[in-house]
Amino acid sequence: MQQASGMPWILPLGLVAGATRDPVERAELSARVQAALMQLTFDQREVIVLRHFAEMSYEEIGDALSLPEKTVKSRLFAARQRLGPLLA
Repeated sequence: MQQASGMPWILPLGLVAGATRDPVERAELSARVQAALMQLTFDQREVIVLRHFAEMSYEEIGDALSLPEKTVKSRLFAARQRLGPLLA
């Protein structure tokens, strides 16, 4: 993913599950998570980032994307199913 400025996203490492204090391991973990996120569809990646990195509720995500809450949950489920094997 890229920000509007064209710069790549830098994941907030403190939010990455299992984040370590070792800077090299943190960088490697961040790179793995970013690579896995890029394997998702845009719709899946969008809801994952909003839910897990922006810490938005299902309702907030639905409002922001003009989607029913059920659709948000469905996309999150599909994204998590796909991320599991990629991050294992």
